[in-house]
Amino acid sequence: MAEEINRQIREIEDHRDNLELKVQERTRQLQEALESVERLKEQQDADYFLTTFLYKPLCVNQNSSNYIQTEFYVKQKKEFVFRKKVHEIGGDICITANLLFMEDGQVNRYIFATNADAMGKSLQGVGGAIVLGTALNTILASSTAGNRVLETHPRIWLTRIWRELHQIFLSFNGSMMVSAAFALTNEHNGNTYYLNAEHPWSVLYRDKVAEFIEDQLTVRKLGAAMPMPQLPPVQQIQLRPGDALFMGSDGRDDLDLRRVTTGEGERDINEDERLFLQHITKADGDLKQIINHIKETGHITDDLSLLKITVTGYNPEHLQTTASLKISTQLLYEKLRWVREKLRKKDLSSAETELLSLSKFQNVHENENYQYLLGMLKSYQKKYTEALEHLRYAHSLGMENVSLLTNLGNLLSIENKHEEARMYWEKALKLKPQNIYLKKKLGRLDT
Repeated sequence: MAEEINRQIREIEDHRDNLELKVQERTRQLQEALESVERLKEQQDADYFLTTFLYKPLCVNQNSSNYIQTEFYVKQKKEFVFRKKVHEIGGDICITANLLFMEDGQVNRYIFATNADAMGKSLQGVGGAIVLGTALNTILASSTAGNRVLETHPRIWLTRIWRELHQIFLSFNGSMMVSAAFALTNEHNGNTYYLNAEHPWSVLYRDKVAEFIEDQLTVRKLGAAMPMPQLPPVQQIQLRPGDALFMGSDGRDDLDLRRVTTGEGERDINEDERLFLQHITKADGDLKQIINHIKETGHITDDLSLLKITVTGYNPEHLQTTASLKISTQLLYEKLRWVREKLRKKDLSSAETELLSLSKFQNVHENENYQYLLGMLKSYQKKYTEALEHLRYAHSLGMENVSLLTNLGNLLSIENKHEEARMYWEKALKLKPQNIYLKKKLGRLDT
């Protein structure tokens, strides 16, 4: 017994004498484990960032109509931090574009718009959005190339879009599906073709009253393994001046109605789909106010995207034939020179009117000077994303001068794409080595 007592005393003394070392060893092990987790988290966030880098160019508002206006809001639920900046990743996406259709001997301009929600969270969701955005933007690019006039009926074109996208998502065997709403609106009379693939019902806001434009499910999600109708039902809606059509993902309804300020109480998910109608009415159709009302009502628990189509009026001018859509090289040169002078004098209204009148001609969209001036106009109007698109296009068409390269760098810098901005500024400096402005820009990046 005495030996056992002595042994225990020695163990206690040993623990006492080496306690600090053992604590340090355990702390080191925990620190190494924490660093390992942080490295894995950083790698994951890098993957997230690269994926969102692919997604962003696909979610674009390309509509340029002065009669049918489009605006959208996209907020993904999942946020992450990469290089000390907060980014977001998810499966909601909005896309708009302009198309020309030949109808009864007249060329009518249509505004295409879609709001979609890909199944899944984070990488799975954004993967579906990238597939949809890539496929759809490719189709739209083909349909609008060279100011192309489509001779297919708008209703048939819309059903073909749905069928092509559905076939693409069917190939994923149920692991990737998308709900989406599509609209095709004639800017000359407001006639709208609408197709809903298991997306939340869209809303017509007219005379300060908001109502759903549908009351039943007609088409399943893109990629759903269900019997596919030969001709999916396309709804026809007549939009009037002053009307607004809202399309939105289910994030608008999936609100946690617990006390917004404290988040106390049991989880209480909203089940009243008509709550969204109240948000539109209270906000009088204003998109920003609608978002504010949603946030004030409850916690948003899912990705949220809204797309608003507003009819400000009808375009009285129709393009008669494709032959009338051309302009001589000399006349185009003179008009663009006139626009350049107006931009130099900051007469943006006159420049915009002239560029809009030129947009109906087939051969101007592939003209690098037209794209450059359009980009500069958008830049002066502080529509930086649109400006960047036009200047990039001008560069892809062969333009490479100091002004273009400098402004490309400036716009990229505004969007915090500093490395790409550096590339264009360095190219511009090679063309004009003594340019002090460019040297200062590059110097600020280095510091």
